[in-house]
Amino acid sequence: GGLDISLSAEWSAEVYGTFSRNEGDFFQSRNGVSSTATSTSDVSLIEANLDGKLASLPGGAVRLAVGAQYIANADTPPIVTDAERGVYSIFAELFIPVFGEKNRRAGIHSLDFSISGRFEDYSDFGSTSNPKFGILYSPIPNLNIRGTYGTSFIVPSYQQLFLPVNATALPGFISPLPDGSPGPDYLAVGGGNSDLSPEEAETWTIGFDFEPSFIDGLRMNGTYYNIDFTDGIRSPLNGSISTIFTNPNTIDDRFIRFDPPASEVEAFFAEPFFQVFGDVTAADIGAILDNRIQNIATTSTDGLDISVEYGLPLGQGQLNFAVNGNYILSFDQRATPTSDIIETINNFAQPVDFRLRSSVGWSSEQFSSTLFLNYVDDYGSDRVGNRVPVESWTTLDYSAQYSFSEEASNDFLSGVRLSLNVQNVFNEDPPFVDSGTKGIFYDGNNASPLGRFVSVELSKSF
Repeated sequence: GGLDISLSAEWSAEVYGTFSRNEGDFFQSRNGVSSTATSTSDVSLIEANLDGKLASLPGGAVRLAVGAQYIANADTPPIVTDAERGVYSIFAELFIPVFGEKNRRAGIHSLDFSISGRFEDYSDFGSTSNPKFGILYSPIPNLNIRGTYGTSFIVPSYQQLFLPVNATALPGFISPLPDGSPGPDYLAVGGGNSDLSPEEAETWTIGFDFEPSFIDGLRMNGTYYNIDFTDGIRSPLNGSISTIFTNPNTIDDRFIRFDPPASEVEAFFAEPFFQVFGDVTAADIGAILDNRIQNIATTSTDGLDISVEYGLPLGQGQLNFAVNGNYILSFDQRATPTSDIIETINNFAQPVDFRLRSSVGWSSEQFSSTLFLNYVDDYGSDRVGNRVPVESWTTLDYSAQYSFSEEASNDFLSGVRLSLNVQNVFNEDPPFVDSGTKGIFYDGNNASPLGRFVSVELSKSF
């Protein structure tokens, strides 16, 4: 529920609130003991916003928007232990038109600045603040040059913060030392981490929008983006457990602790989800592999987004063409602070450097028909050893829609819309690639095994 309030000719406000609940029944089995339980998640929100004209400049009206929000989350087991989170937020945006219709000049058709920010305070782990700055410059009519800079974040989920600890005692012979001799008996520890901080990102973009006056109906835009993700949440161990004492990615005292104190070992042995393999005892433990999720990963990527659209009258409607492409220039990841930077682009389950979606269609007031072409570039996979090529993937989609006139002679047909959508018209199989998993021979991140999918929708508005 909510209210929209007109305070004056220049200012307005809104206040609204929501409540939602999700419930799930879960079956779980541990050490031969099975049980069922219900998990409940409640979310309550209240928000207030105010926006309007702050002042007048020769370039136009300076506008301000401010707001505040409170969100309360409450979760119950079995996914996590009982957990509650309250989030207080304040945010604002300021729009400043420096040049506009009244003071434009040669080389400066318009110039606008925007400044915005958001501050959030979390009851369970702290606060974060994130600004964003934008500029929109038009040297001539129909051409905009734009740029942005900002930071952003993703807070850890309840599961990441409060998932129960899983501790397993393992014999050392399954994880040899660098010289090949058996390693120490050790504890492998996984689960949540209440000390996590938000994942963060720093982003900047520069781009253009152009609608040339000499070609009616043509629109072009392009954007270069650069994003750095830091404090990525993940588990330190990545690979076979047999190499943990020889893998340089894990030889870090944050992840492996040799000769741990007896009190720490005994505490893990007392955990409800503790398991032991063989006859390993607490006194035998010579190391702890702490594989609980942590803020350790980084990712850097940059690329280009390009779009071209063109429409021209044809008959009683308009013929439309469009091309949208994304070209990734780089996609570098570092799993831990001590691991090497890996260029993950163009590999199995990783981003492909080039994707394209284009379309051609005709539309009128009541009918539209559009054919889409989707293209994913070829790449390679080293999933099962030697790198093998993966073919490109091209599919066609089709969409048609007919809306009956509001003045239809039949009252039932008035406001009725009929739609047809077909994905992968020619039922193209995804490119073959050995995933290393039995029975799966495609890359689910870059292709779909669904095949042709047809949907029909009938709707009526009153």
